[in-house]
Amino acid sequence: MSYYNPRMVGGALDAGAIPKTGLAAFLAVLLALACAGLAVGFAIFGGDVYEDIKRATVYIRVDGDTEGSGAVITEDGYVLTAAHVVKGGHCSKIEVVLDSGQKDAETLHATCTEHVGKPGKPTPAEIGKDYALLKVEAGRPLAFLPVTGSEDVTEGTKCFIAGFPMGSGLQTSVYGPNVSIEPGHIKAVMRGGEEGVVAFNTDARGVPGMSGGPCTNDRGEVIGLISMGSDAAAAHLILPTSRFKHVWEPLMR
Repeated sequence: MSYYNPRMVGGALDAGAIPKTGLAAFLAVLLALACAGLAVGFAIFGGDVYEDIKRATVYIRVDGDTEGSGAVITEDGYVLTAAHVVKGGHCSKIEVVLDSGQKDAETLHATCTEHVGKPGKPTPAEIGKDYALLKVEAGRPLAFLPVTGSEDVTEGTKCFIAGFPMGSGLQTSVYGPNVSIEPGHIKAVMRGGEEGVVAFNTDARGVPGMSGGPCTNDRGEVIGLISMGSDAAAAHLILPTSRFKHVWEPLMR
């Protein structure tokens, strides 16, 4: 968003640009434009979508030595995350924290379903398997994000990524880590020959701890999972939802 800058003459406002008699009217118009700009900004960049993503993104602890993120995708407690977060299902204890960083944070035990892939590698054959579906029992309806296919995602598609960065005191409250939501765009659709689309690269920077967190479109629908990244390679890779439809699609019906 650009900001209005009054014309300057000799280091002061040019009185001729804004007649004193019209100052009140000018300020009223300026305020109206500012409010309109904020409204447009919320419409374009998220508004309530931020809150929806925040409420449905969960912090995950595995065996007391691994941390990651995930997204609740149904109100009865199905959670998507990355396979490497839950060690390909070879783990003994998974804890999912709802509303982490908030006063009403709640820790629930989670179990892996039969849908757990393999920890991803940055190759066409492997990155598409870095998914896991968990189940938690909350005893109440949960805030969730719907999942949609990623076939229509192209370079330039607006997106948000969300998760829980590790290692920064500023990211943690007395109630646990705080969620981070980063807006951005899909900057590359990565194809692997017969494998088709294998990953998206975004300009939204994911960091350790955000693995398994959701990548959504600007409507808050999950179009992928944060899989892996490298600042050196300028790569922040997203596993497209269309790569593992058999996991989530039955739950959306």
